[in-house]
Amino acid sequence: MTHPVRFIYLHLRGNNFHVTQYQGDDVLVAYEANAEWNNYRGVGHVTILNKNYVPIKTVVGNGIMIDVHEFKIVDEIDLETSEVLFEWSSLDHVSPDETIEPISTLSSGTGVSAAEAIDYMHMNSLDKDGDDYLVSGRRTSTIYKIDGKSGKVIWRLGGRLSNFTLGPGVEFGLQHHARFISRSEDGHQTVISLFDNSGQHLDDFAGRYENRSSGKIIVVDTRDWSASLSQKFQAPDKLFVSYTGSAQVLPEGNVFINWGLPGAMTEFTRNGTIVFQAYLDSGELFRNGHEFTYRASKSNWTGIPRENPALVALTHDEITTLYVSWNGDTETKRWQFYGVDDSGKEVLLGDEARSGFETSFSVGAKPKLIAFRAAAVVSDGNVARTSKLVKSKPQIFPYVPGKDDSGDSGDNAQAAMQSENGEP
Repeated sequence: MTHPVRFIYLHLRGNNFHVTQYQGDDVLVAYEANAEWNNYRGVGHVTILNKNYVPIKTVVGNGIMIDVHEFKIVDEIDLETSEVLFEWSSLDHVSPDETIEPISTLSSGTGVSAAEAIDYMHMNSLDKDGDDYLVSGRRTSTIYKIDGKSGKVIWRLGGRLSNFTLGPGVEFGLQHHARFISRSEDGHQTVISLFDNSGQHLDDFAGRYENRSSGKIIVVDTRDWSASLSQKFQAPDKLFVSYTGSAQVLPEGNVFINWGLPGAMTEFTRNGTIVFQAYLDSGELFRNGHEFTYRASKSNWTGIPRENPALVALTHDEITTLYVSWNGDTETKRWQFYGVDDSGKEVLLGDEARSGFETSFSVGAKPKLIAFRAAAVVSDGNVARTSKLVKSKPQIFPYVPGKDDSGDSGDNAQAAMQSENGEP
C-alpha cells in the first residue's frame, strides 16, 4: 500500500481475500460462501473488485463447486462466460489409500451425499506454471505436479508415494499454500515454496512430524529424483499451526508468512532475519471469537473508494471532536477540517496528518459552528474528495460498571471518553 491503512472488508463467510491482476489491472478477489458450510467446504462464488471497490465480476463454477481454499485467475474458467475449460478429479488419479488420516473416523465426511463427500485428499492450494499445475493435498501430505492437458500426475513430493528422496529438513506434513517459484532452463530443477503445518494437533500424540510449523523453499530435481531444502523460516515463539497458514515469496526475495491459527504474521529477509512480526488483536470484534486468518498476503495496492469519506462530530464540555475515515483509501496524506458558521460561511479550521484508519481533530467552543466538513488531501496537495456536511451530536459514553456508579460523573465521563477514543 502507498500509505498504512486499515481496510475493512466484511462478509459473513468470506475467505482468501487478496490482490491479483485481471485484464491488466490490479483487482481484489474474495471467495464468498453461501449459507451452506460443512467441514470447511462451502458452496459459493468469487467476487472481483476494482480499485474503487466496485464488483466487476462474479465467478461461479457453472455446476462445479468453487472451493473456499483457492482462487487464482488463470485460464481454466472463462471469466466472461463461467465456462469450465479444464476439470480434474482426484479420484481419477489419486487413490484414497494415499490419505494419512483414517477414513473410518468419518472426520473427512461420511460419503452419504455430495455435501458429505469423503474428503480424503483435501486439496487446499493450486498454482500453475506453464501448462502444468501444482496441487497441495493436505490429508495425503503430498504436493502433486499435474499435467495440464491429460490430468495425469507427473510426480509426487512427500506422502506415502513420493517420487523423490527427501533430503534433511524437507519432510513436511498437512501442508498449505504450495507455489511454483522458478525452474531451471533445462526443466529438471523446480523450486517451490509451501507452508509446513508439520503435524496434527493432538494433545496425547506427538505426531510423526516435528510439531513446529515453518515456511519452506524446496528444490526438486528430476534427474536424480532428489528433493533438497533451500531455506526454512521457523515460526517465532515456537508457534505450532495445526491447520491454516501460508508462505509468500515476495518479488525482492523476502518471505511473508501467515501463521494461521495462532493469529500471527511474520516477514523474513532472504537470510531469515525478521523485519516484521505481528499478532492479530481485534479487540471487541473478536473478543468472543478467534483471531486467526486462513491466508495472508503482502501486495502493493492503490484504492480509491467510490463512497465519500465518513465524518462524525461529537461534542462534550464545549469541545467538539471530529472523527474522519475513508474506508479503503490508500492515497490521503492529510485531512483538512472545515466549519460552517451561522451565516453559512465555510471556514478552514486546520489540518491534521492522517493517522491510521481514523483521524481526529478537536474544535473549541468559539467560533460558534453549526456544521462540519473534512477534505482528503493527497500527496500533490490537491483535494481528492470531501465528506458531507454533518452537524455535531452530544458525546454519549458507554456505561462503565463500578466507575459510573460512584456519582463522580465528571471524572468518570472523562476517563470513559479517553478510553473510547483510544487514549491511555
